[in-house]
Amino acid sequence: MKRITRSPYEMVVVAVVVVLAVVLGASLYASRAKYQKGSLLVQELGAMRSAIATFKIANKKHPAELKELVTSEYELGGVKRPFLERLPMSSDGRLVDPFGNPYVYDPSAGWVSSSTPGHERW
Repeated sequence: MKRITRSPYEMVVVAVVVVLAVVLGASLYASRAKYQKGSLLVQELGAMRSAIATFKIANKKHPAELKELVTSEYELGGVKRPFLERLPMSSDGRLVDPFGNPYVYDPSAGWVSSSTPGHERW
């Protein structure tokens, strides 16, 4: 059997194609992951803002801190439910967004937002 030999030029071309494919795949994956985290952030902010409004209706005041939404309950139809289902928390007990940064809460206005750069005004 005759052994097939490759020229150095062919080896370089194959290596460049493989490297380009890996770089393109990694960048597409990273951008998609960031997009998914942004979508999840919008959902979590909506849920928290709705929970704050429900808390205000039930208690005639805004919660003092976001953690109160997770620990407090309201009764509806004889069933007790938390104002907000459990969300990810940091080691110091603060609710964190999908990017791992804590949420910013203004108890006087009852408004919650993200502290992640680029997503502060969501």
